[in-house]
Amino acid sequence: MPLIVILALCWAAGLGLASRLNQPWWAWLLFAGLALACLATTTSHQRLRLPLAGALVMSLAAARFEAARPPFGAADFLPTYNGVGEVTLEGVVVETPTTPAHDTRTDLRLRVDTLYRPGAAPLPVHGLVLVHAPRYSAGRLTATGSADFQYGDRLAITGPVEAPPVLDGFSYRAYLARSGVHSQVNAQQVIFLAERQAGPASQALFDLRARALRTVRRLFAPPHSELLAGILLGDDSGLPSDVADAFSATSTSHLIAISGFNITLLAGAITALTFRLWGRWRGALAAIGVIAVYTLLVGASASVVRAALMGSLVLVAHQLGRRAQALNLLAATALLMTAVNPHWLWDLGFLLSTLATLGLVLYATPWERRVQQAIGRVTTHSNARRLAGVLGELVLVTLAAQITTLPLTLLVSQRLSLSALPANLLVLPAQPALMITSGLALLLGLVWAPLGQLAAWLAWPFSAYTLAVIQFFGALPGGSFYLGEVAPALVVAAYAVLFGLTWLLGRAAPQRPAWWREALAPRLPAGGFLLLFSAAILVWGYYFSQPAHTDRLRVTVLNVGGGEAILLQTPSGSRALIGGGAGGRTLTRALDAQLPLATTTLDLLVIAAPDEAHLGAVPEVLERFEVERAVLTAAAGRAAAYRVTLDKLYAEPGLDLVDAAALPAFDLGDGVTLRVLADGPHGSTLRLEWRHFAIMLPIGLAPEGEADLIVRGLAQPATALLTGRTERDQVL
Repeated sequence: MPLIVILALCWAAGLGLASRLNQPWWAWLLFAGLALACLATTTSHQRLRLPLAGALVMSLAAARFEAARPPFGAADFLPTYNGVGEVTLEGVVVETPTTPAHDTRTDLRLRVDTLYRPGAAPLPVHGLVLVHAPRYSAGRLTATGSADFQYGDRLAITGPVEAPPVLDGFSYRAYLARSGVHSQVNAQQVIFLAERQAGPASQALFDLRARALRTVRRLFAPPHSELLAGILLGDDSGLPSDVADAFSATSTSHLIAISGFNITLLAGAITALTFRLWGRWRGALAAIGVIAVYTLLVGASASVVRAALMGSLVLVAHQLGRRAQALNLLAATALLMTAVNPHWLWDLGFLLSTLATLGLVLYATPWERRVQQAIGRVTTHSNARRLAGVLGELVLVTLAAQITTLPLTLLVSQRLSLSALPANLLVLPAQPALMITSGLALLLGLVWAPLGQLAAWLAWPFSAYTLAVIQFFGALPGGSFYLGEVAPALVVAAYAVLFGLTWLLGRAAPQRPAWWREALAPRLPAGGFLLLFSAAILVWGYYFSQPAHTDRLRVTVLNVGGGEAILLQTPSGSRALIGGGAGGRTLTRALDAQLPLATTTLDLLVIAAPDEAHLGAVPEVLERFEVERAVLTAAAGRAAAYRVTLDKLYAEPGLDLVDAAALPAFDLGDGVTLRVLADGPHGSTLRLEWRHFAIMLPIGLAPEGEADLIVRGLAQPATALLTGRTERDQVL
């Protein structure tokens, strides 16, 4: 294994060790000094030099990690004031505001410089804060003619400053911390102070990016414009939710992210133009400069920086007349990036990008060579080379990237996409043409809109084909399966086996261990590990998704962040959902975690309250699951989700829709009965009965309403009463 690869692995191990042990930086430097002293005095023990060098690098990495920790507790550091109550913050918007489609609020990242507390003098502070603000500003509209917040706006934000939350199964706090954000504010008041307050260079880049986005959206109609905004400029915030879900379900989200492929095309185009005009070195420097500007233009995320840095190193290596060793370059790039920002080691985009590139480096070329050898047995050498090249571009590259990213993808998404491979195989060949034609349309459109529109017609067929393929596979029933929580140890074991096999098979046959030659090698088919791993994931995922006690009634109060959502599962497998909560994805994830693998139907859906907090998630549930019967409260809701839910229920063929005001009772089987006891202006009151157990479910009522219900004697004696929100899923 190359030395730089070993050192990069040691560096990563040191960062991980420091994140767990929480020791001061000077202690790690002391250990590094000890390792260096031992290394300098062991010239006669060659076998100790590499372990000591690894220990030195690990210690330096740990010291770097500790030095990069934020100064929590410092008087001038904004997160020190998390939880102190309402304050006013002044600062400048330093990233493009993000607004979900059809939402009335926007997210701003503000670099704060002044904090005001009631009755105290202004306090100079520093730090980034995530601000949840109204989408439009009347003050900005009056001052500038535009109501949308923009990069470079100086604002005064009033509201409580808090630490980002740690949600069930996901730490939003850790996610934001990787980009330097340790505070958030739900703004109660936003005052616009001035525009264009960022640095001149960054403001010019933002202006160019904003103009490019406007050009893309003028040249292409949605959803093509939003797809190309992601592919060319790294902005996929406007992608419709159904299209985004299709990309996620088919594991093709990498197509709408800036990647090494974009950088390779850009570098190739620039060098082709500049090498002849300015010579090799000046042309290479020009290409590196353009790559750097483009990286900043599209947001400089960790995955983009990795691709840009690796592409730049390749250009430098070529000019020095040295062959670029891809594995060495990848290791050096990862080491340099995590030295600058140690938290990038935990960035999902960086990890997936690095692993995909590693798969291409380790497997694409060897597989293509073996395919060429196999084809060469039945045809000529030239035909074999051409066919192997085509297969390599269409199939082997995709397989190589997916085999190294699959375990991490399963850990994060907890889904196995069976449509990922065919979707990628069909859509990837169109991507070079799509990037080139749409990029040309953008450049021409920036110069002269009619000329850009002509070029846009060339890109449209490739964009339409991409969307058609992704949406087709994304809509296939059973195209992806929820696996439940995947154990990190299983992922580590998968990578250990994968890279262990890679190391063994990469050695010459006489150098492989005797046990391998005698036992495993003759019996292990090519690709057998991937098949066994996938089968194990499916089998264990299905096993652990089954109810723990098949002879019991399961009543699960789901943690959906607000409102009530109760899942009923009878001993024989009938399933009923009561309520829903406000967030669709939160509810569908919670349902997938509780229901058996590949469940797509609900026997009963009870809409017991009409407000957004109780049924905002229901429309998305109706898209994910088929419902046989539904109970609808007579309370009229004004929320948009109520009207959308009604439309979807009435449009569902064969759905048995029951009015809760009729006070129906439903036999769920196994002696389980769900009754509607009352239906009023705020929602329905339900009672679940099974054997000697009963639970009252006054959905949508305030606590005083629940008490009044019991005092008036309407509630029958019950074993349990649902009274409010829970912090996590609870099984009764």
